[in-house]
Amino acid sequence: MATPLGRDTSFVRFWTAQTSSQLGDEVYTVALPLVVYAVTGSAGAMSLVFGLSMAPHVVAGLFGGAFTDRRGPYGLLVATSLLAGSLMAILAVLVTIGAASLPVIAVITVVMACSASTLLSAYEAAIPRLMPAQQLLEANSRLEATRTLCAVLGPSLAGFLTGFGDGGPAIAVNAASFFVATMLILPLRSLKKAPTGTPVTVRELWADVRDGLGQAWRRRPIRIGILLSSGSNLCTGSLDIYAIYSLRHNLHASAVTVGLIFTGSSLFALAAASLLPRLGRRAGYSLGMGLGLAGLASACALMANPAHIAIVAAALLANTSGAVVFNVQWRAMRQHVAGPELIGRISGICRGIAYAAVALGAWTGGLLTTLSGDGSRLYLLTGTAMVASLAVVALSVLRRSLRSVPAAYTS
Repeated sequence: MATPLGRDTSFVRFWTAQTSSQLGDEVYTVALPLVVYAVTGSAGAMSLVFGLSMAPHVVAGLFGGAFTDRRGPYGLLVATSLLAGSLMAILAVLVTIGAASLPVIAVITVVMACSASTLLSAYEAAIPRLMPAQQLLEANSRLEATRTLCAVLGPSLAGFLTGFGDGGPAIAVNAASFFVATMLILPLRSLKKAPTGTPVTVRELWADVRDGLGQAWRRRPIRIGILLSSGSNLCTGSLDIYAIYSLRHNLHASAVTVGLIFTGSSLFALAAASLLPRLGRRAGYSLGMGLGLAGLASACALMANPAHIAIVAAALLANTSGAVVFNVQWRAMRQHVAGPELIGRISGICRGIAYAAVALGAWTGGLLTTLSGDGSRLYLLTGTAMVASLAVVALSVLRRSLRSVPAAYTS
């Protein structure tokens, strides 16, 4: 019988480490656009930097996942946490002394994104190494619940620190979170693979990446999941940035108010995350992903007409809740289908494609917002129809493709 998650020391330590990292990331996610807006006052610049934080995942996730599968996630978790913490510490200093121009922020954002992509692949690859298959959904639900809790606390903290100071303290919180995570991961040496005695060559990594791409393509549920994830991200990639810009530029909300609105949306998502294990056991992956996509479609529809703070808040609530429901089911499904030996590469591939779609969506939405408010409205209305169609695919095509997969929920 499996050890209850709350009593599993390794999982609790891993859970705490990831939560620390996620809290810093949630502060950073809201603080960075606010800092860019303070420097440039431009929606286009905000979308540019946001897209730059996503695009490097396409390559870094692939090679980080391949390295993780070959050597285990331990080394990458430690090294990339230290690197990310150092980058954030440098950015915090530059913001504080007023030297954080847009080109400087862009360069640090790209390097940080490469580190974060590798780190995320390593975190996901560690889960099936720590947990048996029957506990994957529960483990992912707990991790998502605390990530959502961090999303509750992070934006308010980011808004307060950015409104109170210059953004430097908010970035420094992210730096500290990575250093704390590093200290918690260090004792988890069970995540290491047995040494092979030979270093990993670039040719071997390329071969592993090609094999991972082939394995992802041959697994039909993974193919469909990538379509659903990347398609929805393309439509919602600019939603958060457009919401922040609308609140600050059109509705004249303060940075503190922006943080509080993001916090409110995350509170509802936290409640949704707590229901996911029960939903998953009763409904399965396809219905859960379909429900999440329906929430994202609602967010696009609401954000197409951000005439009042309440409408923007409702759109963010639907977006955050839909993303929580979809992401937990999608991660658990691909971990279950891929297994521990492939999940690093599969995770990197899935995340890389999805984040490329986020970047493209952010750049497109930012350009349309800069050129014309009506252009953004048309883009979001088109996204509403597209994401709603993807929900139908999840409920029909994905459901059929999962019939050949062994049951995920065993007693």
